[in-house]
Amino acid sequence: MKQMTVLYLIILLAFTSGCGLSSGSKSEKMNQESIPDTEAFQDEFTREFMKSNKETEEGFYTFESRTEAYSMLFPVNAVISDIEYEVNGDSFEAFTIGEDKEEENYSYYIKVIFEDKKTTNNISAKLNVLSDMAGYTGEYRKESGKEHDIYYAAKEEVSYGKKAVTHLAYIEDTGTDKAISLNFNGGCTDQEKSCGLDSNNRNEIFEKIVKSLIFK
Repeated sequence: MKQMTVLYLIILLAFTSGCGLSSGSKSEKMNQESIPDTEAFQDEFTREFMKSNKETEEGFYTFESRTEAYSMLFPVNAVISDIEYEVNGDSFEAFTIGEDKEEENYSYYIKVIFEDKKTTNNISAKLNVLSDMAGYTGEYRKESGKEHDIYYAAKEEVSYGKKAVTHLAYIEDTGTDKAISLNFNGGCTDQEKSCGLDSNNRNEIFEKIVKSLIFK
């Protein structure tokens, strides 16, 4: 499982440097002069999901799901892989976010899966699936809130001589059957240089995305 995780990380890190472009009606209507010089807006497929070309807060836009079931913050220099994107009506959506953090010497990808089904309430089963996908064997820490509950986990390892960090989160809406799982994987780009991966706390980008999630 570790080898599969590392291989998937390598593949996703490669796509962040040159994700393919797609066309869309919103993109075609947008005035080219209004498109920010950020990866999220320069990539035509990714900008289809952005609520506005104005940053919601520094370094982040607002992502709006095609299911219209949720929104969340989105890093301005990240892109969505059009090849991996899946959607099924308003009950399922899956995609991968990737970014190359050159200034901090690492890259990452985040696998996002949204579901609106009765099975999302089976927390034990959902956490087991998330753990299996990430090769994680530890426990989760629960944070309860009025609107949704969040289950967190993290691990750090060195595989094939490369440092890698994983952050996991499962967010369950308390009033509906909506839920989202996020699987963050980051790796050092250059092993000869200092790497900006955080070994003690959840990555700042990951936490901002998780905390910003709004179910509709």
